Amino acid sequence: MTKHYTKAEHLGDVSIPGAHSLSFRDPSTLYVSTVIGQKTPSQGGVVECSMDVHTKPFFTSNCSYYSVATGPEGAVAVRNAICDKNDLEIYSQKGHKVVEWQLPVGKHKGMVIDAEGNLYVCDASSHCIRVYDLTGELKRVIKNKEIRKPQYIALTLTGLVVTCMGDEPSLVSLSLDGEVLWSYDEFDWVAGVAVDGNNDIYVCDVVEKKVIMLANEGEVSFDLVDGSMLQNHQPFSVAVCGNKLAVQLLECDVVKLFTLTS
Repeated sequence: MTKHYTKAEHLGDVSIPGAHSLSFRDPSTLYVSTVIGQKTPSQGGVVECSMDVHTKPFFTSNCSYYSVATGPEGAVAVRNAICDKNDLEIYSQKGHKVVEWQLPVGKHKGMVIDAEGNLYVCDASSHCIRVYDLTGELKRVIKNKEIRKPQYIALTLTGLVVTCMGDEPSLVSLSLDGEVLWSYDEFDWVAGVAVDGNNDIYVCDVVEKKVIMLANEGEVSFDLVDGSMLQNHQPFSVAVCGNKLAVQLLECDVVKLFTLTS
């Protein structure tokens, strides 16, 4: 019988200037994309973080990197942006750039890679999700009236979940063909989303300063990480792998690490 996680125990904090997006390579290794700002270094890139809060550069650049996603055979996808221009870059597990291409002009947000190497990229401007292979070839576009200003995305056992900031902020569950399966709209501002091996969903409720867990197609929900566990900061990005959970805090340069228990 599957035991679902119900508690998050604080493991430690790691300070990463400009931290913006999270993705686990495995339960012991987290990738953190970083952006350049007034309070951050003059270089962006991706930082590799272990669960004992040690960090090292995965790669550095003079660009800001707003999204990171890990895929099969160690592939790492990152998105950098200058104004509305977005480049997608694919790196090997050793930090070497393999390929890059330019995305259509728009406000691209989160992305995720499936086991077959399909890369799903949210485009909030065009209200769609574009699907590429890891060479940059566009395979298809997922679009329907329920996908309004898609922000961040994760894979489930049956398809995708995506956070949307349209007329009503919501979490939308989709099949891989784009059919809406269910939705959850108890948010004022929703951001990062992740899914664990039990198909339970973790989503950042920014305004309420908490990470919510959703199970049974949204029928069961509860606050897994509350404001007191976040020192009253706003969660923005979340990642999960095995029994490890990572939460990036908005405008705080801190990533909080947790161990999940039943």
